[in-house]
Order: sequence, then structure tokens, then C-alpha cells
Amino acid sequence: MKIVKLKGPRITLVPETKKNAKFLIPWLKDKQAMRFVDHEGFGYSLKDEMADLDFVKKYDWSELHFLVFDENNQPVGAAGLELNDFHKSGEIWLLIGEKSAWGKGYGQECIKVLGDYFFKKLKYN
Repeated sequence: MKIVKLKGPRITLVPETKKNAKFLIPWLKDKQAMRFVDHEGFGYSLKDEMADLDFVKKYDWSELHFLVFDENNQPVGAAGLELNDFHKSGEIWLLIGEKSAWGKGYGQECIKVLGDYFFKKLKYN
């Protein structure tokens, strides 16, 4: 599935690539940032993230991975959609990893942007 850039009033969701995945790694290693995230976690390296991206591409999994950039074009987190094409359902995942961005509403905006894309563009349930 082709991943497109999504835009909200203050945030931009940019497809995760091998070039920009490096922003995600410090957050994945931060126990405070990851405390509510269901992820294999804390020993994660850039090499592991690259392998995950390759796996999703190789097996054409219906997963959309984004990095979240704020209004100043600074990376503040990651988000995505895991889709079930058969049932037209899915789930959103979200990590605002940059602690200076906590409590500023970026997570809420991500949910709105991803929800609109999921329901209105993809026409999922």
C-alpha cells in the first residue's frame, strides 16, 4: 500500500523511511517515553527498525508507519495504522517520544488526522 504524507493544522505525518527512521530510535530506547507502548522495545536499534521496514515491504503488510513532525518541522513522535484489509478494520498506534512535545496536543491531532484518513479516505470501518 502506498503511504502518503498527511497534514494537520500543526503536524505533518511523513512516511517512515530508512532515511528518517533514525529519529525513532532514541524514543524506542527511552523507558519513560515507552511506558504505555506495546512494543518489543528497549534494546531496539536502527538495524532492527530497518529490518522491520523491510519485512513490512517484503510481505506487503498493510501497515502505515509515519514520523510526526511539529509546526517547526521537528520530529516529535511516530504513529501508524495497522490495517485489516479483509474486514476493513484496523488500529492506530502512536508515540509522542519527544518529551518537550508532551502535553501540547500533538497526540490528539495525530489521532484526528489518522482517523480522518482511515475513515474518510480509505473508507474503513
